[in-house]
Formats: sequence, structure tokens, C-alpha cells
Amino acid sequence: MAVKASVQKKTFIFSFSARTSRGPMKERHSWFIKLWEDTDPEVFGIGECGPLPGLSAELNAEFETTLSQCIGQINSASISIQQLSSAATSLASLNEWLSLLPLPVQLNDYPS
Repeated sequence: MAVKASVQKKTFIFSFSARTSRGPMKERHSWFIKLWEDTDPEVFGIGECGPLPGLSAELNAEFETTLSQCIGQINSASISIQQLSSAATSLASLNEWLSLLPLPVQLNDYPS
């Protein structure tokens, strides 16, 4: 029993110009990350990663490649749902636990 992950990119086209401090946006890209246990794929969680161009430091030329590599590392790590839920008691403990995975990016590289 292991946690599996996938990512899907979605582009939202606005019917208006959304205003940001960097100017108007006509569209926005978001990546939806899905997590599930391989023995029960009907039960899953979805999270959104939607950095804004010009505002989010992590949105760089390697963003999609890095995100795909992270998903690959999660899928090959054989993490059980019990391990994940026990690590997720707080954001700090989850961050510490995830830092043990060989992810292609340091989790604290980008201040929030």
C-alpha cells in the first residue's frame, strides 16, 4: 500500500482582465496535484499549486519539470498513507518529513 500522485495543468481563461500588481492577466495556469493510496484509488485528495507570473518566486523556467520530478519521487518512494498522515500533524512536521525524500528542490527555497 503506497501513496501515489499525479499532476494536471489547467489553464483558466478570464472573461475580464484580472488585475495584479504586475498588471492585468487574461489567463492563469494552475496545477492540480492528486494523492491517493494505490489500493483504494476511489479515495483521493486534490490540492492546487497556482503561482502567479511575476509574483511567485517558484514560477521559473524549470517549474513544470521540477513539479513532475517531485511527483515521480513521491510515486517511487513507497510511502504509506499511515506514514503520510502521521507526518501531517503540522506543517512543520510535514515539511521535515518531506525533506527526507530525494525531491529535486529544497522545500524552504521559496519564502511564502
